Formats: sequence, C-alpha cells, structure tokens
Amino acid sequence: MNDSLKHRIRQLYSFLKEANQLRFPPVRALSDHRKVVRLADMPNHPSMQLYRPVRVDTTQELPDTIIRIKRPATTRCPVPPESIASWLLPEWNDPAESVAYAETRNELDEAGETVTVRFDDDELRVSDFITWADQRQAWATPEQIARKALGFFEVFYDIHSTIEKEGEQLELLVADGHLYWQTRSGLDGQVTIDHPILLKRVELRFDANVPEFTIHETDREPELYSGLFVDLTDVAAIAIRNRKNELEACGYPPLGW
Repeated sequence: MNDSLKHRIRQLYSFLKEANQLRFPPVRALSDHRKVVRLADMPNHPSMQLYRPVRVDTTQELPDTIIRIKRPATTRCPVPPESIASWLLPEWNDPAESVAYAETRNELDEAGETVTVRFDDDELRVSDFITWADQRQAWATPEQIARKALGFFEVFYDIHSTIEKEGEQLELLVADGHLYWQTRSGLDGQVTIDHPILLKRVELRFDANVPEFTIHETDREPELYSGLFVDLTDVAAIAIRNRKNELEACGYPPLGW
C-alpha cells in the first residue's frame, strides 16, 4: 500500500470518526468516564513501576511494557506484650491509626471491691508499651505504603474483571495533556472541558502466577482527542488538523519523553 493511499484512508477514517462524534457528544469531563486511574496516585513502592519511554532516535523501538503492578506483600502488626494487650484501644493493629491505651480502668481487688487502676501505676507496663510502640512504628510506616499499593493493585483487578466481561464495549487508554477550558459549543452552549487531549490505546494483561498486572503498548498510534473540539465555536478546524498532522509525524506518546 503506497503512502498516498494510506493518507487517503486516514483522511476517510478521520472524517467518519468526526461525523460519529457529532452524533454522539464527546466525554468532556474526565470524571464522567466509568473508571479513571491517576498515575500520580501510584504509591512509591517496589511492587509498582512506571516505564516512561525515552527514544534517542526514530529507529529505536519503544519498550513494550509501560506499567508493572505486582501484588504487594502485607504483614501483621507486631503482637503486643500480654502486660499491655488488654489496655490497648481499638485499631491498634491498623498502621494508619495512632496507637493509644486506656489511662485508667476498673478492676476487682482480692476482697472483691472495685478499684480504679492507672496504666502508669506499673513501671514495667509503661516500659513494655514504649518498647512495643517503637516496634509498631517501625512496622507501620512501610506497611501503610504496602497497603496503599495493595489498594492500587485491586483497582486494576477490578478493571481487568470489567474488561473481561465487557471488552467489546470498552477500551483502556493512557492519556496526558490535561485541558481545563470554559468555552462555547455550537450545540450545547457554554461548556467546560476537563479532560486530557493526548490518548493512546493500551493492553492490560494479568499473570496469576506472580500475581501481576502489566500494561503494554499496542499498534495503535497516539491520537488527539479531536472530538472535544468538533462543535466548539472558538476553534479553527485547520488548527486541529495541523496538530493532528504534527502528532502523526512525531508520534508523541502520552507517557513519553
């Protein structure tokens, strides 16, 4: 297939796509999508890696894998000594919560009388708490990050399950170039755009043996979300065409250099 024919096919595809976008208004707000994951929210944890492609020249192949998300290991809180276990307030084993103990409690003495006991009445109990609290803090700091990473992993588990069930109606995209703009539509009047404009289709894979999700490049080229601009009164069509031509020539990937 020669270049001229390829160019005419691309032009026809663009025309049909824009005609379809006029029939079905574009999603102008990122929050209106079924699922949105901000890579800025990816925890800084060894189980998460983002590979931004850096190409020195146009002959160099870009890496296939762009995101890797393993299921992180989580651990339990160090067990408190028996001397303080019954004094600890709820949520002591949650790394996101501060640890605390009851300052006083009522007990029965040998005569069966009720007496009020203070936590700090026993020096050994106080010492045990300080030692254990230091151990717990050393555990809690990395554990919070690991559990955030687990939550991030579970988001992709949900996405993977949804795509398996409804893959024919859904596609996974990476996006950048977030545009926030209050402008006017010839169809809808005053509108607000709050959406990325540089998109690329990607593929999500799951390896249950690890377990791990990976997101891979596809043959689909990066594209300008031109549907955002089709019905806007303040946008010149030639300006959008020029930007699309520039993108076709340079192929800027959303996660790229």
